[in-house]
Amino acid sequence: GPVNGSYTVTYTALVAGTVNFTVALAGETVATVSRTIVGAAVRAANSTLTGATSVIAGAAVELTVQLRDEFGNAAVGASARVALSDAAGLPIAIPAGRRSIVVAMSAPLTTSGEHLLYASFDGSPIQGSPLTVVVSAGPTRPTLSTAAVPAAFVAGRTSTVVVRTRDEYGNLQITDSSNVRLVAVGPENVTTSDYAVRESVADGRFNLGYTLTVSGAYETTVYVNGEPVATE
Repeated sequence: GPVNGSYTVTYTALVAGTVNFTVALAGETVATVSRTIVGAAVRAANSTLTGATSVIAGAAVELTVQLRDEFGNAAVGASARVALSDAAGLPIAIPAGRRSIVVAMSAPLTTSGEHLLYASFDGSPIQGSPLTVVVSAGPTRPTLSTAAVPAAFVAGRTSTVVVRTRDEYGNLQITDSSNVRLVAVGPENVTTSDYAVRESVADGRFNLGYTLTVSGAYETTVYVNGEPVATE
């Protein structure tokens, strides 16, 4: 009931946004007011780190940190209290902002494999941290690819040339559709574009087999996408 003619009503807001209140007395509206409910203090455990989980080497990696309160509302928190870093502990620069923080890494990931990216708020891990990003090799660069050609062969036996294709950062291609062929010029000329499936997925090898039946000196060249590659 009223105290000194005044009524006190308590309301606990859990969802941020605009709330309209209607005050009625004896069934009749006395007043209608609107109030804006903002998020409570940031909770690191409720905040999130998201981003691409797979990219090509050298591509920009965009990360998003969404700050939230204990009720899941977008919360107000200074970006200076958010820390982003890579697996080596090197910081990732964050632009000034609040609530949702979107940042593209200024130093894109260039080494193929899995990379871990970390996010925290006031030193506490944010949900989704660490984020695992799988980096795949980019387009093949023949100038960085190599071939291991045997120094000698036995007539009638199949010789094997091991070709390793790499991207512009030196990453070995694990899945690659590059055109690989070998040309042997000598007493018996041989050209082949028939190559086996990679012998090892781990190091991305092509096994290129060819057979010479006439003894003598040969000049052997391996081409990747029409360009000669260096011999290991």
